[in-house]
Amino acid sequence: MNDDELPSQRLARQWGDNVRRRRRDAFVTQGALAKRLRRDQSWVSRVERGQATFTVEAMLALAAVFEATPAELFPWPTGIEVLEASRLAGDTAQSSCSTSSLNSSGTPDRRPSATEA
Repeated sequence: MNDDELPSQRLARQWGDNVRRRRRDAFVTQGALAKRLRRDQSWVSRVERGQATFTVEAMLALAAVFEATPAELFPWPTGIEVLEASRLAGDTAQSSCSTSSLNSSGTPDRRPSATEA
């Protein structure tokens, strides 16, 4: 991992690694995957390198090709990971949340604090 890598870049790279691993495990070439997705091979290559942006539709299509759920192919960070990423990015609104203010789904609870109320 690159120390200068932004949290969003790290997430895109991890997702790309998942796509590459699934594709190779299925013995499918980038070109064959691109054809199934009606994309070009260079897009698949960029996804695997974590350099492509993609839509929810593309995420669903990739998950369907690999017979996986989107959550299996594209795991989302937990609330604590999101807070850490926010802190690293200097987002003061999120970094002021503590782990005790996470709701049951692991995301920050946005109820006003005693000083905000």
